[in-house]
Amino acid sequence: MAKVYALLVGINEYTAVGKLQGCIADIVAIEAMLRKRVANEVLEIRALHDAQATRAAIIDGFQSYLTKATAGDVALFYFCGHGSEEKAPQEWSVYAPTGTNQTIVPVDARIGDVFDLADKELSALIHGVAAGGAQVVTLFDSCHSGGATRDLGDAGVERMTPASKGRARTMPDYLDAARALYDGSHGADTPAPAPPHIAIAACQHDETAKELPREGPRRGAFSRAFVEALDSLGATATYVDLVNVVRTKVRDRAKDQLPNLTLVGGVSGDSAFLGGHVGRRSLTVTADDAGAWWFSAGAIDGIPLPTDGSATEIAIFALDTARTATATAEPVARASVAATETDRSRLTLANGSTLDPALSYVGAIARLSVMPMHVVVAGSEAASMHAVLAPMAATYAIVNSASNTVPTITLNVGLEQTTILGPGGAPIAWMQFATTNTSAIAEACAQLSQWFATRDLAPAGSIFNGAVEIDVIQASAGETRTLTGASALPAVDGVVALTYTGAEPPRVQLRLRNTSGEKLWVALLDLSDAFDCKVLYSDWVLAGREQFALGGRTQRLRIIAALGPTAPMSTERLKVVASRTEFDASRYNLPVVATPADGGGTRGGLEEEFDGAAAASWGTSMVAVEVRR
Repeated sequence: MAKVYALLVGINEYTAVGKLQGCIADIVAIEAMLRKRVANEVLEIRALHDAQATRAAIIDGFQSYLTKATAGDVALFYFCGHGSEEKAPQEWSVYAPTGTNQTIVPVDARIGDVFDLADKELSALIHGVAAGGAQVVTLFDSCHSGGATRDLGDAGVERMTPASKGRARTMPDYLDAARALYDGSHGADTPAPAPPHIAIAACQHDETAKELPREGPRRGAFSRAFVEALDSLGATATYVDLVNVVRTKVRDRAKDQLPNLTLVGGVSGDSAFLGGHVGRRSLTVTADDAGAWWFSAGAIDGIPLPTDGSATEIAIFALDTARTATATAEPVARASVAATETDRSRLTLANGSTLDPALSYVGAIARLSVMPMHVVVAGSEAASMHAVLAPMAATYAIVNSASNTVPTITLNVGLEQTTILGPGGAPIAWMQFATTNTSAIAEACAQLSQWFATRDLAPAGSIFNGAVEIDVIQASAGETRTLTGASALPAVDGVVALTYTGAEPPRVQLRLRNTSGEKLWVALLDLSDAFDCKVLYSDWVLAGREQFALGGRTQRLRIIAALGPTAPMSTERLKVVASRTEFDASRYNLPVVATPADGGGTRGGLEEEFDGAAAASWGTSMVAVEVRR
């Protein structure tokens, strides 16, 4: 039977650094939440309060307790206490470009030769737990990322502490496991270790995580919102759902605090909290303390500002029902978008719609106020197809008999077969359907609409449009290391041209350069002529720095298989979405629409060389790569 192992650490009574107030209350509330949510027979908890939470005890909690979790189990680490930073040793400069490690502060840290627990040490401890096959989840309500503080605001107490003024650490002072995992001898081209785990933090790197005086004992804004979110979401909440709701609850109570979710080592945020899998990610609808309702998608997701009396419409479903609902399920309420921010939208409930502010819901886009694509329906059976596709006008595309808007997709509807024609009027070879297969036709149109909307996504007038430049670097067969200082291929009118060498496809590496003066969360998308979209990279890129996507691994660029074996060329559109705040890039993923014409089921395009709110807060960049035979 799968089990949940939880290591809960809360520290108020520090000796060498300032005392805190709300950490023990936070941990007590988290333990109560776990005992309410998880059956006793599958729950194991080790709680370390104050004097119990020594550096040695926390390390032992990972190494001898959380490592009991194996495949199918969940290992949870929750820390409430001081966070800080320290100077990183020179040997780790490749892994710490800012020159500092972020730390959490055990109760006995900075007494004698007892050090903080550095982020590299925590990563090694997580690696040891993940090696047993368990799902590892970490939560920090603290200053765990350098510069972020947790403060009281009105009482002068902060959940952060300055860097230690004691003896500077040298490599022998770190855990053996950390020195082994972060072996600086591998060189600057080696990606940092990424032990698989789900990390949830109280705030962004450069924000403050706050304690707020409310009814009852003083509590952290994040920890209080975390428990409230779980109560409102119910049993099937995913990690993405959870963070969506926590963000709404925190950001309107605590200024400049946005909790974040980081998925490390290829893990999914779609799994249900503390185990299970629901197979999909939801957009949540949640009320804030003032009673306003918020939808967890905003301008960065393509939700337009209301214009000319037209607004995006949202259908709202009960969360547990939505997990199993059919396409014809009736929503419990409807709403329209009243205002958009970067990553969320404020809703106005429709007349007659009521929701319980103690609960969270699932939202689905019912109608966009600005349609990204028009569909022309033509052919002998156009009239009957109009009737079938009428509901499309309430999802992604307008169905018109004629349109001057581009891009225009044409449905050529015959008695037996319907073919979709692309913007240039040429048939899309693998998008041929039996006319009676109306559900597949509707799904293909909806995906095409999403694809074009993603391709054209850009906030008008943003200073971050073009701020992250995409370099396509030619590589050689068998090259495995990042090409430091390599020159980018020239782009003419935003297009990089590459050519096969005989039967061999060209090979490239992809480099992202943040030319702005701010740290940006960057997602690199690959939109191909197969009308799919893959997220190739998402992470922070520091101001003025560069980062190789896909770990710098060499990628082959094949002509898209879906176009057929004799197609002379295809295009990959590499698009960056960059924001001051972290966002969930997985929502941009789109699969290949249908089985390619050659029956092989392979996408082609970019593949590894070796098998194995306000517009001013975000922006986009794009470069196209044409590949010819």
